[in-house]
Amino acid sequence: MKSRSFVFLIVFAFLTSCGYRFSPMEYEGEKVSISIPYIQGDPEASLNNQLISTLTSSGRFSYVQSDSDYFLQVVILSDNNDLIGYRYDRDKVSGARKQNILSVENRRIISSQVTMYNSRSGQVVFGPVPISATVDYDYVDYGSPKDLNTNTSSGTIPTIRYSYGQLDTVEGAHDDASLYVYKKLSQKILECVANRLF
Repeated sequence: MKSRSFVFLIVFAFLTSCGYRFSPMEYEGEKVSISIPYIQGDPEASLNNQLISTLTSSGRFSYVQSDSDYFLQVVILSDNNDLIGYRYDRDKVSGARKQNILSVENRRIISSQVTMYNSRSGQVVFGPVPISATVDYDYVDYGSPKDLNTNTSSGTIPTIRYSYGQLDTVEGAHDDASLYVYKKLSQKILECVANRLF
């Protein structure tokens, strides 16, 4: 029994002396309360929810709906897609390359404007600051019959030559990319807010 206690104390002393913390929060100061009203251009509140999660998980902020120290106004200015990847279409039977080119990769770009206000005085703390984030995603252009059918003319099913996520439509892949682009944008907003307040 004594040896177990001794080992535990040694391990505990080693971990704490190296700066290891058992708490997930890195910031030990007083948390700043913040509210985030409806984000214009975010009808499903997906960015709003992600931003709240990112700010509160940083350990520096607590989210409240009213009576906060600050409120953060975010407006989505644009949500665009740029075509960045293409491939040649193939003949369904022979596999020979055709002359037409199909798009297979997009870059989603979200641009926003962020302004922070002091809730009590209504004064602008900073902003408006432009912040944008991008994410690249793949998809299948269903203009090619080869992409719809994985069976060969002999009836066998070949190994699919696509990476995970590439067998979705452009609309589905665009929606799937939302989570990632909102995470990136939220992280950039957190960095902007933290750099100006702390």
